[in-house]
Amino acid sequence: MRTRSLTNGASAIALTLVSYFIFRGMTNLVNSITVPLIFLFITRNFDRRSIMFVGIALLFTVLILFPSQILFTLIYLGMAMLLMLIIRKGIIIRLIYPILVTGLLIFGVTLTDRIFLTEINAFMLRISDGKIYIYLLIFFIESLVISGLHFFFYRNILHQD
Repeated sequence: MRTRSLTNGASAIALTLVSYFIFRGMTNLVNSITVPLIFLFITRNFDRRSIMFVGIALLFTVLILFPSQILFTLIYLGMAMLLMLIIRKGIIIRLIYPILVTGLLIFGVTLTDRIFLTEINAFMLRISDGKIYIYLLIFFIESLVISGLHFFFYRNILHQD
């Protein structure tokens, strides 16, 4: 890795950790917007190997400081990779992206509940009054907001080169 990639990668990790420190608990959903955008913004001119190393370093750092966020960090890095593909591919993936984000969020919440014994799913089911279609709708609306903000910021800020 070049020195510039190394310092920018450290900046990506630091900004991601700041996001995790600021947005906790009920505001944790904001991380699903900020973390992929931070990662994309900082690593946009990196080669694939450097992107991979920064991602691995980020995962190790999150594992040490925020172990219950490790699954979501993997998901957020996946979202960042999907966003990179979206810009290169086309409109079809843009339509599929909110559905993929919905699936990733549900997967992350479910797996985090099982591994770390959190009660996010129980909370979401209470909000939806135990109705699965409302539960799925809540996640889908969240993913529409997340996807819309990802597209907006990526197109208007990150893709300015």
